[in-house]
Amino acid sequence: VIHCGGELAEHLMRAPRIDKLPTRFHMLPDAGGDPVQEYNAIFEVETRMMLAKANRQSLVIWAGDPRRPQLDSFAGFIGMLPFRGISVALVSFSPDYPDPFRYKTPSGVLEHDGYDPGRMGLSPIKALFGSLPSARFSATLASWNPIVVDVPSGAPMERLPFRIAGLSLPMITYTGAYADGIDELAERINTFYVGGTGAAGSSGYFPIVSCGETVDKLGYAADLLDALAARGSPGYYFSHR
Repeated sequence: VIHCGGELAEHLMRAPRIDKLPTRFHMLPDAGGDPVQEYNAIFEVETRMMLAKANRQSLVIWAGDPRRPQLDSFAGFIGMLPFRGISVALVSFSPDYPDPFRYKTPSGVLEHDGYDPGRMGLSPIKALFGSLPSARFSATLASWNPIVVDVPSGAPMERLPFRIAGLSLPMITYTGAYADGIDELAERINTFYVGGTGAAGSSGYFPIVSCGETVDKLGYAADLLDALAARGSPGYYFSHR
């Protein structure tokens, strides 16, 4: 059971366990709407869950707080990460039906869009509970629109065949100088999102670069974010273990 405080969580902690199933309670750290603290809060809860031997057979119950329904989005993010996803039941006090396929943290920086085909139709939120009448939810995926990389003749790039769940991904091996490769990638991303088929309009786009511990130490994820910032699109950088 993941919670952010409130009467429901307090009641569940006092209640006897049903069928003597092992139950763990984890309180979400207060992030105060700060995106970095939101990111850290998600991984802190994930770490505690795994240390308590959660696995893919576990069920995560988000016990919402009527005073802070805006935190319900964390239920989906917590369900996304471990073991390539874990089933989540969301207990919400929201006066409106939450969208189980699209949600974001209070800061607006961390966002999940299940209508994006890149998510492959996966959604960790399997059930919603609340005071509203019963309803069913469905999502129609948008068309797959990846960044298209045309490899010019003689360029130090080699296209590799790569597919996930039937979706072709533009995987390119760059064989030239490291700095040139960073610039090439940043330019491709920038062109796609500013004026290309993935155009974000005159407002531009906001990059969020996330990587694991090894890539963080190597530094090229941070170099990519710097290259995007140099093109007028600063963003956020997150690393995780």
